Amino acid sequence: MNRLLAILRRPVSIIRLFFFLWFAGGSFLQPYLPIFYRDQGLTGLQIGMLSSIGFAVAILAAPQWSRWNDRASAPQRILQFAILMHVVTMLILSRQTAFLPMVIVIVANSLFASASEPAAASLALRATRGTGSGFGSVRVWGSLGWSIMVLVSGWWIERTTIQTGFAGFAVFMLASLSILFLFRSGRKPQAPGPAPVPEPPSSAAESPPARQSSSSRYRLIPALFLAVLMSWIAVAGVRQFEPLFIKQLGAGEQMIGFSAMLSALVELPGMFWADSLTRKYGARRVLIAGMILDGVLRGSILLWPSIPAIVAVRALIGISFSMITVGVVAYVQEHTPHEFQTRAVALYTVVVRNLVFLVVYPLSGVIFDAVGAYWLYAIALAGNVAGGLILWLANFPRLSAGLKNNR
Repeated sequence: MNRLLAILRRPVSIIRLFFFLWFAGGSFLQPYLPIFYRDQGLTGLQIGMLSSIGFAVAILAAPQWSRWNDRASAPQRILQFAILMHVVTMLILSRQTAFLPMVIVIVANSLFASASEPAAASLALRATRGTGSGFGSVRVWGSLGWSIMVLVSGWWIERTTIQTGFAGFAVFMLASLSILFLFRSGRKPQAPGPAPVPEPPSSAAESPPARQSSSSRYRLIPALFLAVLMSWIAVAGVRQFEPLFIKQLGAGEQMIGFSAMLSALVELPGMFWADSLTRKYGARRVLIAGMILDGVLRGSILLWPSIPAIVAVRALIGISFSMITVGVVAYVQEHTPHEFQTRAVALYTVVVRNLVFLVVYPLSGVIFDAVGAYWLYAIALAGNVAGGLILWLANFPRLSAGLKNNR
C-alpha cells in the first residue's frame, strides 16, 4: 500500500490522472454541443459564428496565459483557475436560448478555456522530463478517460436531455481541478542544465544541437506552422458538423458517443506507438504520415457515406490523431528551449487552430446549410494531404544540417 501511495504521489502519476478526468469531462459536451445549438434553433452559420467568436478571443488570450504560465512557480494554479471558470461559463451557457446571450457567454468562456490546453501540456512536459516517458504516455490517459465516458454520456443524453451532459461535464472537470492540489512541480526547470533530457530521435539531422540559439531554433519551424494550419483547415468542418451528419443518417446520440469512443480506444496504444515512432524516426516524419493518413481516412467517406463507414473511420482516426498530437508536441520539444515551450505549444494547439477555426467554422456552416456535410469530407482529404506535402517538401533534415554547419 505504501508503494502504491508513493507511485500515486509522483508528479507524472498525478498529471496522468488529471488528463483522465479532464478528458472524461469533455466527453460529456464536446461531441454534443452542435446538437445543443441546433435544438436551440440556431442555423449552421450561427453555430459556426459562435465557434469563431470563441476562437478569436482565444487567439488573443492564449499567448498571455502562456507567458504567465512560463513565469509561474506553481503553474497548476493557473490551470485550476481556468478550469473553474470554464465550468462556470458552460453552466451559464446551458441556460441560454437566444443567439446574442450565447455570444456573450462564449466570449467569457473562451477567455478562460484558452489557458487550459497549453498549461496542461506544459505540466505534462515538466512531469515527464528526465523520467524516460514521453508526452504520449500522459496524453493516452486522456484518451482512456474519453473512451470510457463518451459512450456513457451518449447513452445518458439520448435517454435524458442535453442538460445532463452539462452536469456530467461540471462534475468531472471539478474532479480534475481538485486532483491538481496534489501536484508538486518543485523548482522550475532551467533550459540549459545537467538534468536528464528525453532521448533524441535516431536521426541526428532532425535533432538540433542543445546549445543552438533560440532564433535558429525558431527558424526551423515555419513549415510546421503551415502544415498545422492546413491540417486544422482540413478537419474544421467535419469536427463541427459530423455529429449532425450522423443524426441526418438516422443515428442518435448513443451512436455519436460510440463512434467517438472507438477513436479514443485506438488512441490508447496509438499514443505509445506515436511516442516510439517519434523517437525512432523523428517528429517530422511522424507528422507527415499522420496527416496523410488522416486525410485519406476522412476522404473515404466520399465513397461510402454511411454510419458503418463513419464508425470505421472514427476508429482508425485514433491512429492518425495520435501521430499528429504527439508529433506536434515532440517537434516543439525538439526545437524550442524549455523556457519557451508553453508559448510554442500554445501557438500550435491554440493560436493556429483558433485562427483557422475563426474563419473556417462560419464558412463550413455556410457549406453545411447549402449542401450538407458530405463535401466537408473532401476538404478534410485535400487539406490534410496538403499539410503532409508541405512538411515533406520543406526537407527539414537538410535545413537543420545547413543551420548546424553555419553556426
